Amino acid sequence: MPLRICLAVPWLAPYTNTNGIAWYNRWLADGLVKKGHLVTVVDVSMLERQIVAEPWGESVVMRGSRRGTLPKSLRSAIFVRNYLTSNRGFDIFETSNWPGLAALRPRGMAVTFIRLITPSGHGVGNLRNLVCGALEAISVRRADAVIASTSYIQESLSSLYKLNLQDAYRVSFGIPDVQVRSPRNAEGQMRFISIGRAEGRKGSDVLLEALLIAFNRHESFRVTLIGSYGGFVRASDKLQQIWTTLTTKHMKRFTVIENVDEDAKFALLADSDYLLMTSRTESFGLPVIEAMRAGTAVVSSVGGGLREVAGASADNILYENPEDPELLAETILSAVRQGRAHATKRGAAARKTYVDRFSEHVFIDGTVAAYRDRLERARFACDR
Repeated sequence: MPLRICLAVPWLAPYTNTNGIAWYNRWLADGLVKKGHLVTVVDVSMLERQIVAEPWGESVVMRGSRRGTLPKSLRSAIFVRNYLTSNRGFDIFETSNWPGLAALRPRGMAVTFIRLITPSGHGVGNLRNLVCGALEAISVRRADAVIASTSYIQESLSSLYKLNLQDAYRVSFGIPDVQVRSPRNAEGQMRFISIGRAEGRKGSDVLLEALLIAFNRHESFRVTLIGSYGGFVRASDKLQQIWTTLTTKHMKRFTVIENVDEDAKFALLADSDYLLMTSRTESFGLPVIEAMRAGTAVVSSVGGGLREVAGASADNILYENPEDPELLAETILSAVRQGRAHATKRGAAARKTYVDRFSEHVFIDGTVAAYRDRLERARFACDR
């Protein structure tokens, strides 16, 4: 029997900030509809965008000015409460822990799931952060159940919010498949790619230093960085010096692209031998499964959930210390020395891991199984 599902989202791709959260929301809604469920999306992005036809019909958009006397997170939580008060015909209501959209939900309107997406960065500092942190905590503690994509995020937020782990489900994120082109040419230089915003959490400083070390020791590999690095490298004289050397002395082997669309990103991944994932911590790590989907193996740190996600394939290469540029440089060079044919074999194995562990149907089937289990438990409790 189809479930009636309401998803409240802070971002929804491709309309708002096309980061991981926005795309997970999109894939979740689309995937549930493909399985025959009835989905309503409540979008609190507050963008005055034109409503367009969606697989689930039309999303309900919170309209209005970006400015107001109340913090945006509180206005969004009030909007969700008002919508749910007027529309109670749902079996399931799901939202993420951030930014606390379920804090004011009416009780008894649906079984409520909170999907844990990232450790909270709120709760300290200015009033806006304090309000958002409080709403997050209330949302999670009032939920009927939580879903976590990795053990790392589950343990981190269970500790933060004092959750009962008996009401937690583990469902890995998954992404729709894309047709992989014919195998890449094994001739020529080894190709590495890095995808993501340049920042300290992503280990961008360690990556740049490691690349400089590796370039100075070996001439037979190329690197493409997708992301904006200008502001990041200006934060320190050391980074500026490294950046200048990379973009001048090694300019023929070092390419920077600020923005790409999804199709172009997939093409670049498919043409690369390895993805470089250098984050100090990640709750999940979307680029890892995007690379494996493209048949590209991953060189990854073990920061946060990356040990679990990148480590799902024995043919990805993990290094233990995200703070050590020398270790990262030697890990890169070891992959270069093994050659492109070896990288292609690793990539094929990583692709199989994507199909088995991180495909869309695994993600959606796991989510629906969690929904039905919690619904059955709720009904059993009512019958007693």
